[in-house]
Amino acid sequence: MDAGLSISHLALGDRTFDLGFARRYDRLRQSMLAMGIVQPILVRQAAAPGAQQGAYQIVCGFGRASLAAELGIPQIPARCLPPMASDFDCLQLALFDNLPHRQMNPIERAIALERLGCHVGREDVVARYLPVLDLQPSGIVLDRTLRLLRLIEPLKVAVAEGRIEEKAGVILAGWEPADQEWFARLMEQCCPTVSVAREWAENLDDIARRDHCAVREVLSAPEVATAWSSENAPPPVRCGAVRRAIHRLRFPTLSAQEEAFETARAALKLPPAMRLDCAPNFESDDRYLSIRFRNADDLRRAVALLQHWLDNPDLISALWPRL
Repeated sequence: MDAGLSISHLALGDRTFDLGFARRYDRLRQSMLAMGIVQPILVRQAAAPGAQQGAYQIVCGFGRASLAAELGIPQIPARCLPPMASDFDCLQLALFDNLPHRQMNPIERAIALERLGCHVGREDVVARYLPVLDLQPSGIVLDRTLRLLRLIEPLKVAVAEGRIEEKAGVILAGWEPADQEWFARLMEQCCPTVSVAREWAENLDDIARRDHCAVREVLSAPEVATAWSSENAPPPVRCGAVRRAIHRLRFPTLSAQEEAFETARAALKLPPAMRLDCAPNFESDDRYLSIRFRNADDLRRAVALLQHWLDNPDLISALWPRL
C-alpha cells in the first residue's frame, strides 16, 4: 500500500521502532506547512496483544506522523510493509532510514544498540552495527555506549543536545539516580559550558571515590551549596563560584598554593605593562615575569619597581608559598 492512511488508524503511542530521542522538528514542521507531507511514512499492521483493531505501527516517520496529528492533518501518505516483516526487519529499516539523513546523537545510538541486542548476539552487534554508527567495533565501546541509558531523563536530554559530552555522560551514568538528580539541578542553576560540565563530572566523581561518599554529599557541602544556590547571582557568577569550590575540594593543597600565590602577586601591585606567572600547577619553582615597554622611561620605571621588590624581601619570598 502506498496511499493515504487515516491518522486515526496509526498507533501513535507505539514507539517500538522509534530510535529518535530529544529530536526537534522545527524544520520538518515548516516543510509540512509549506509543501505538505512529501515522503510517505512506513508502517506495519499492528499484531501486538491489546493493539487497537486495524491499527498500524509506525516503522519510519514518527516525526511526520506526530506533526500531522498535531496539525490536524486527517490523512498521511503511507507505505505498508508485507505481513512477514519481523520486528528485527522493522528495526533495521528504522536504523538505516535515519542514517543517511542525520547523525544520531549518543542516546539514540545507545537505544538502537540496545534494541538490536535483543535480536542478535553481542558479537554481531559489535562487528556489524558499531561501525554503521561510526563507533569503533569494540566490546568496551559497546558497554560504554549502553551505559548512557542509565542516565536519568534530564541528563539524557543534555547528552543528546550536546550540553554534556558523551564521555562525561558515561561518568554520570555510573552514579546513583539521586546523585544524578543533584547534578541535573546544578546544571540548571549554573548553565555551565560543555567543558565545565565535564570538569565537574570528573572532579566530583574523583572526590566521591576518594572520600567514600555520595556525590550529593559533596554538592550539599556548605562551600559548594552556597556557591550554586544563591538566587541573587546570575548563572555565570554561580558557575564560577562552583568551579572554585569544587576545585578546592578536589585539589586542596594546590588550591591553597594558588590562593597564596595570588595574594602575594596582588601585594606587588603590578602595573598593566607587567605580568607575573608561575609554572602550571606549581610543578616547579619557576616564576615568569614579562615586561612591556615602549621607551627607555617605561623600562626605567619597571626596573625601579623591581628594585623596590628586592628591597622588600618578604614581598619576593611570598611568591614561593610553603604550605
